[in-house]
Parts: sequence; structure tokens; C-alpha cells
Amino acid sequence: MIRKKINDAGKVLLFPFKAFGFIVFAFKVVIFTFLVLDSLFEWIVSTILK
Repeated sequence: MIRKKINDAGKVLLFPFKAFGFIVFAFKVVIFTFLVLDSLFEWIVSTILK
């Protein structure tokens, strides 16, 4: 019974870390996508202007 309560408390304490990790991951994906689109856009513009 006590062990189960400790496990539940551990899950509750770990949740913010997991959520934070997910936010960091999503942030990295957004930055990566932005960089890819930016370089793609530059390539398209330079191709059109040639």
C-alpha cells in the first residue's frame, strides 16, 4: 500500500519532466522545420531570380 503511494508520487513528480522534455522536443522540431523552409525558400528565390 505504502509502496504504491510512493510509486504514484514518483509518477506525479516525473510528469513535469516528461512534459518539459516533450516541449523541448517540439521546439526543436519547429526550429528544424523553420530552418528547412527558410533554406528552401532562399533556394526557390535564387532559382527564380537567375
